[in-house]
Amino acid sequence: LSFAPPELEQKISYLFHTLITKGEPFNVSHQIHRKTDGKIIYVQSLAEYDIDANVVFGVMHDVTEQHIAQQALLESEEKYRFLVTNALEPILIVDMQGSILFANSAALKLIEGDEIFSFIGRNVIEFIAPASQKDVIRDFVEVSQGHDAYVAEYDVITAKGRRVTVESIGKAIRYEGKKADLLSLRDITDRKQAQEALRRSEEQFRSFVEHANDVVYSLSKEGLFIYISPNWTEFLGHVPEEVIGHSFTEFV
Repeated sequence: LSFAPPELEQKISYLFHTLITKGEPFNVSHQIHRKTDGKIIYVQSLAEYDIDANVVFGVMHDVTEQHIAQQALLESEEKYRFLVTNALEPILIVDMQGSILFANSAALKLIEGDEIFSFIGRNVIEFIAPASQKDVIRDFVEVSQGHDAYVAEYDVITAKGRRVTVESIGKAIRYEGKKADLLSLRDITDRKQAQEALRRSEEQFRSFVEHANDVVYSLSKEGLFIYISPNWTEFLGHVPEEVIGHSFTEFV
């Protein structure tokens, strides 16, 4: 067995012994040293024992290229898993029925959970606010039909009952040999609250302006009117179409 590295000799000897004594064929992948150039190659060895002829028939296939490709794939998957697991953005992988297959630590933090394994297998719809559930189901169908990589917003209920708003983008992938949905999430609760506060502030300002006794207006940096309060017409006689977009110098 000088063609095999020392650590494989015991394994191959055992398989050969089992083949002869029990008639069990073997099919094993291993590496060998090629004598011509000393290079290590990977082979698939198959052998059967013909009891009547008292002969072992064997076939050896060179599978070096397949082995290298498989190793490259494994390394790529390991790098991908590392990046996803340690990503700062929450990431979930769910099957097409919504069951959680994978959640990184950022996703666990988002849904305020204690242990990742306690969420695996649960349906993601459990964490979706009732008002957003129809949208989530609709988007699952869209992703399953190949319409993925678009941004959506949902309200989520965390494990502690807190409501947060998330921005989500889904992508159909293969996970452990099956079709799945990769979800990248972002907590936009603070942004939405700021937008709502701005909207309320603008409404209050508009209400104040529209009910003010004085004329209120806004100008662009070029000196053009971009807003006039409703009482302008009563006060100065111009309808809005005669003012908006015109320079303030025309009315001085």
